[in-house]
Amino acid sequence: MGDNTVLQGIRVLSLEQVHVLPWGTAFLADFGAEVIRVESATHMNDRLSGPFPDNAPGEEWWNEGGTFAYWARNKKSLCLDVTHPQGKEIFLKLVAHSDIVTDNFRPGTMQRLGLDHDSLSRVKPDIITLSCTAYGHTGPWRAYGARARTVDAVCGLSALTGYEGGPALRASSNYMDHSGGLNVAYALLLALYQRRKTGTGMRLDLSMYETGVSCMAPALLETQRGIARPRLGTAHLWQAPHNVYPCQGADRWAAIAGDALCHHSGPLAAPPRPRCPPGPVDGDPRRPGLDASVAGARRASGDCAHCARPGGRSTPAGTGLSGSLYECQCPVGWPARVCRAAFPHVA
Repeated sequence: MGDNTVLQGIRVLSLEQVHVLPWGTAFLADFGAEVIRVESATHMNDRLSGPFPDNAPGEEWWNEGGTFAYWARNKKSLCLDVTHPQGKEIFLKLVAHSDIVTDNFRPGTMQRLGLDHDSLSRVKPDIITLSCTAYGHTGPWRAYGARARTVDAVCGLSALTGYEGGPALRASSNYMDHSGGLNVAYALLLALYQRRKTGTGMRLDLSMYETGVSCMAPALLETQRGIARPRLGTAHLWQAPHNVYPCQGADRWAAIAGDALCHHSGPLAAPPRPRCPPGPVDGDPRRPGLDASVAGARRASGDCAHCARPGGRSTPAGTGLSGSLYECQCPVGWPARVCRAAFPHVA
């Protein structure tokens, strides 16, 4: 982490739960903001999410969960019942000395509590408020609740995700939490910048659904133009070979990206010289043969054995539930020979 004092002096009160909003405010805390997580002592589900040391909650389980510690990092915590008159009074006193108030309740909740933007701005005229919900505070879906995995489907991302020729798959269990959380951080940083220029606060209405749509803008434009985007698994629409290929041995895999293979005919440090067919390669009848050739060569060469050649290297890129994934940065000679078998015009 770089300079963690950029937001020093900024105080954030966050009525946050689950993942998307805590993830977003964590970035502000990383950069020095005082983020106070306002939570109920009777609603501690987030702290039960684990994983716990030795796979079992301890005597102080509320402070032991790994996932909670990840997105609650650098934050303070205040157990406060804002539905109680005294709790609300304390909260409003804190608002008077704060810069930002965030929540991810369903639309209408903050208004019923008397903690909506208009109410808070009477306490602190330049307050910035942000609500992060599934579908925003306006429109016919505003009352709907959702989790990241359902927004993943509704925005259309799941329709793009899946193995080649297979059905739609969920991108991940919390892709929209992470994407939405990043937008929370970006929006609040811009709001602080705007307040510094104008001296006025603002109201931010941020939805996970809109975030999801913005993540797949090229596919939306293609749909509007009648251009089909097939599911490709880990293949690439414009590059080949680009996939995760089996290596020699049990459950051993190598990720190979086509830019360093088909698009170059010299050392990787040299300027790229396009050699692949112009346009998308997903429909090129030679691509399956190219994938098969690369996979066969990978099996024959062993676990990244070709990376032992001069100038090549292999580094562990990650380990999943089983097996290992390697990211290979190799001289072009080895894969280019395989590439030429399927794309003869590759130099």
